[in-house]
Amino acid sequence: MVISAGTGKVGWATHDDYAQAAAAVLAGSGYENTIYELSGTPITYGDLATILEQVLNTNVSVQQVTDEEYGRSMANVGIPEQVFPILIAIQRSIREGALDFESTDLQTLLGRPLTPLSDVIHSLVNEIKA
Repeated sequence: MVISAGTGKVGWATHDDYAQAAAAVLAGSGYENTIYELSGTPITYGDLATILEQVLNTNVSVQQVTDEEYGRSMANVGIPEQVFPILIAIQRSIREGALDFESTDLQTLLGRPLTPLSDVIHSLVNEIKA
């Protein structure tokens, strides 16, 4: 995995968890004029690579590069050039800590723990194999 986010952290969570939290707010009451910070527990890309390694039973390396090198790597995999500034800005924001915040709002809205990333990766692998 090629990144320029350094050791910045992201609070990963599943689309399903976000959707269920949104549904709880839309279908419920008492949520008016409330702001929620929806996030999983912040982890680095290195932590994510470790989860991938455990699930896939293979080595997953994290290659830290400059923003310019990151843009070139995106070009090498066919990402359109006009998207590079957005992807690089996301990596820079992660590196600068913009997505590194703890919140239990998502779990509170769900009324349960977040779906573990390892479970999601297992499901994706099983879908690909099917």
